[in-house]
Amino acid sequence: MSSNDQKIIPVQYVQTINPNIKENEIDFKEFLRTIFKHKNFIIIFTSIITILAIVYALKKTPIYEVKSYIQFGYIYSNSNSNSKRYLLDPQASEVYVNNVY
Repeated sequence: MSSNDQKIIPVQYVQTINPNIKENEIDFKEFLRTIFKHKNFIIIFTSIITILAIVYALKKTPIYEVKSYIQFGYIYSNSNSNSKRYLLDPQASEVYVNNVY
């Protein structure tokens, strides 16, 4: 073979993507067909999960928890003296809370 002779290399045909269809485009009609095709499964699965959630919610015992803080305040009866006057007597409040609760 001479240096001017070129070899012919066979090229395989590669199918190109149809230029009318974008690669990340969703076909809405096909989506709806798929949904309607599997509608029985979707309805049954959703119903079972909903029923299980309702049963769990009804069987679960509610837990109520309350945290409260009582702060006893006082005011000075006179600006010149250090005598405190309580707005709510702490000892009486403690007795009341212990007796009621």
